[in-house]
Amino acid sequence: MYFHCFSVEWQERAADRACGVCARVAGKVYTIVFDFAQRKVILLPMSGLESIRCAGAWSAEEVSRHLESSVIPLRLGAMAPSGYPLVFSLWYFWDGRSLWCASQRRARVVQHCLKYARCGFEVAGDQPPYCGVRGAADVTVVPEEGERILRHLIARYLQSEESALARWLLERVETEVALRITPVRIYSWNYEARMKDVTASPTD
Repeated sequence: MYFHCFSVEWQERAADRACGVCARVAGKVYTIVFDFAQRKVILLPMSGLESIRCAGAWSAEEVSRHLESSVIPLRLGAMAPSGYPLVFSLWYFWDGRSLWCASQRRARVVQHCLKYARCGFEVAGDQPPYCGVRGAADVTVVPEEGERILRHLIARYLQSEESALARWLLERVETEVALRITPVRIYSWNYEARMKDVTASPTD
């Protein structure tokens, strides 16, 4: 995507102010680049975590590694008509830009996400040393991706479609829908240094 510049003077002023800055157009994030030879302002689509505000203990690359490697449920905070948020635990995978989950079309989490397109999320373990990622996101229900995402999640969490749970999930695949959770803000934390002498609580 590009826009013509009307003068070199305008380009120079714009470049001084905005080169390397992000612009949001129609809900998508772009990097502003100036092509002086062609007298154009070019908007390059941004992908991955470079278009997301990240803060906290980890770099964007470390956040991405955590989301890719953690095989634990994601906690999704969805708004309810009562005005109180509800928390749902869902299997997920990270594609480098969005978190993907799956659920039944009539599930409460899907109905809330259809009505309220914003949510909160967290991917963090329960055992010390505590670390993880949380954030705010836009959420979209994608019915046509339901089966593909479900099979991907089964492979990620169960490694096979042969278990009783996998077979039960696939029996309902026709009414499965996908949830695409696209972060707009991410915060990470890592208490490893301050909890280096803390061990997990024994289980009964």
